[in-house]
Amino acid sequence: MKSLSVHVKDVTSGLNQQKFDDLLESPLLDEAIALWRDFLDHLRNSNGQLSAFWMSYNDMVEDVLLGLLRASHEGDWYLHLHTIRTMIP
Repeated sequence: MKSLSVHVKDVTSGLNQQKFDDLLESPLLDEAIALWRDFLDHLRNSNGQLSAFWMSYNDMVEDVLLGLLRASHEGDWYLHLHTIRTMIP
């Protein structure tokens, strides 16, 4: 089985629909996602207070700012209100 880095190089050398579908079906994708989640967990919990602060900022931007942008683009008033409510606490 190919390593993750070799697989990524294969995909990026000439991305097409077949390579993309193969990547989505590959067990390496699950491994990469698990490693990414472990890394984010490490940054949030085990890497110090500054790292935890910036990860909380990142989460806030993701939840609030992108939620407001989506609500604005879609004209979804309920999503706008929901996003504002998540910002209040």
